[in-house]
Amino acid sequence: MSAEKNPRDKLLAKTYHNVASAFANLFMFDKAYEYYVQAYNILGDKHILKRLYLLSYLDKRDGLRLKVTPKVWEVISCSIGMMSLIKRLQR
Repeated sequence: MSAEKNPRDKLLAKTYHNVASAFANLFMFDKAYEYYVQAYNILGDKHILKRLYLLSYLDKRDGLRLKVTPKVWEVISCSIGMMSLIKRLQR
């Protein structure tokens, strides 16, 4: 993903993110996932991946069937691994 984004693209991605958050708060996880993916495809923000990870956790727990692609899992796993390493180093 490019570091410099068009302001219009940033606004669109933030809108997708906000819509996804609204759907997640309404427990409409399939819709939330779709909009988070669209936001991630534009921004490439790891914070969005965290939300996708949380939705995938609910997928396992509640029987939802979210469409997490192998690439998304790879990036999520790497991000989670880095976060746990940082936490261990801070102790």
